[in-house]
Amino acid sequence: MDKENRYSGGSDLPRPKKPIAPPQTSQSSTTPAAPAQQNRPAPRPVVQPVQKNQYDDSDRTRVMQRPTDRSDTQPIAPPPVQLPQKPQGTPPPVRQTAPRKSAPKNKQPAGTPKQKKSHRVKKKKSRLLRVFISLLTTVAILFGIYSFISLRCINSLTKAEPGARTASVSGCLDESYVRNILLIGSDSRDGTRGRSDTMILLSLNSKTDTLTLVSFLRDTYVTLADGHGENRLNAAYSLGGPELLMDTIQNNYKIRIDDYIEVNFLSFASIVDAVGGVEITITDAEAEAINNILRDEVNALAGDPVTADFLPKGGTYQLNGKQALSYSRIRKVGNADFERTERQREVITGIVTSLKDSGADGIRSLTDEALPNLITNMSTFSLYTLSLRAPFLLGYDIEQMQVPADGTWKGETIHGASVLTVDLDENRRLLEDTLYADEP
Repeated sequence: MDKENRYSGGSDLPRPKKPIAPPQTSQSSTTPAAPAQQNRPAPRPVVQPVQKNQYDDSDRTRVMQRPTDRSDTQPIAPPPVQLPQKPQGTPPPVRQTAPRKSAPKNKQPAGTPKQKKSHRVKKKKSRLLRVFISLLTTVAILFGIYSFISLRCINSLTKAEPGARTASVSGCLDESYVRNILLIGSDSRDGTRGRSDTMILLSLNSKTDTLTLVSFLRDTYVTLADGHGENRLNAAYSLGGPELLMDTIQNNYKIRIDDYIEVNFLSFASIVDAVGGVEITITDAEAEAINNILRDEVNALAGDPVTADFLPKGGTYQLNGKQALSYSRIRKVGNADFERTERQREVITGIVTSLKDSGADGIRSLTDEALPNLITNMSTFSLYTLSLRAPFLLGYDIEQMQVPADGTWKGETIHGASVLTVDLDENRRLLEDTLYADEP
C-alpha cells in the first residue's frame, strides 16, 4: 500500500496532522484547484486572509493604518502617548534652584523691541528739535521787526547835547530797579526858552511793576542849583535849561535824575492826535476854560480859526490834541496848580491807554508826526534798552502823586510873589516810600 492509502485506511493509529498550506495570494486564490484524486479526502477549504479593520482596537485605542498602497511589512506607527492632564487651578510647583551667575548680556539682534523703542525716541527728539528751531526762528524774526521799528522811532527823536551837571549824587536815592525820567512841558514858542509849564517825573519800578507820575508844583519855593539863589521851581528851566532843573530837583528832594524828555505845546498836541485822542470827562466850567484857551493862544499857534474845536458844554469827550493841551493848561478852575497838575497826569494816563489800543497805526503816527518834536538827552543805546521794556511797561500799574504832598506845605508871599514853602524832609520820605518800594 502506498503512502497515501496507508493513511486513509481504517487503522486505529492516530492520524498525523497535515500541515496547513500557507495563505494563497490573490492570484492563486482565483485559480481553480486540481481535481482531487480518487479515494483522497476532500481538501480543506482555502482560508482567505483576514482583512484587518481600518482601526485597530486591540488596546482600545484607534490607530489609523498607513495607506494600503504601502507594503504590508511597513511597521505601524505607535499611537501617540497621551500625558495625564493636570487639574486646572493648581499652581505649578516652584522649583528651588541655586542662583546662577548672570551671564554676560549679548547684543540685541537687529529688529528687537529695544532697538525699535530707541528708534522711536530718536524720531521724537528729532521732531522736537525741528519744532524748537521753528519757534526760535519765528522769535528771531519778530525780534528783528520790533528792533527795526524801535530804532526807527528812536532815530526820529531830536537828540540834545548833554549839558553840564553840577549836582552831587552823594546821598541821593538810587536803586538799579528804579529808572527816573523827567518830562518837561515848556511853553516855549518862536524858538525862545520859556518857563517849564509841566514838570512830571516818570518813575519806573521793575520790582513792583509800577509807573508813578510825580508832579512837581511850579510855585514851590526852593534853592536853585549852581548858585542861582532861591526862587520858584519853574524858574530853573528858564535860567539853565533841563540840566539846571534836574540838578535843582535832585538837590532838594534827594532823588537821582539823569534823563529828560522835553515837550513843547505843538509836540504835546501831536502826540495826543497820534494815538487817536484821549477820553476825558469835563465840567461846564472846564469846557468854558478850554474854549477860552483855544481862542486866546492855541488856535493861533496851530494856524486854525479862532473858534475851531470849541466844546458846547461839559460831558465826556474824546479830546483831540488842541483840546487836551488846553485842558492841561487850565489854572483858574478849581484849586489852582494842584488841580492843574492833576489834569496833566490824567491826560498822560489817557495817552498811555490810547496807545495800547492804537496798535501799529498809532506807532506809525507817533514816529512820523510827534516824536520829531521831542527833545531828549538819552543816547540811542539807552533808548533802545528802554524800548525793549516798552511792551511790559504798557502793563504796569499807573500811580500818581504830587510834590509837595498835602499837609507838607503852606502858602506864603515872598518878594511880592505867592509861593509854596515845603517840608523837604517829609516829602523826601514820601518819595522814597512810593518810588523805591521793593515789593508791591
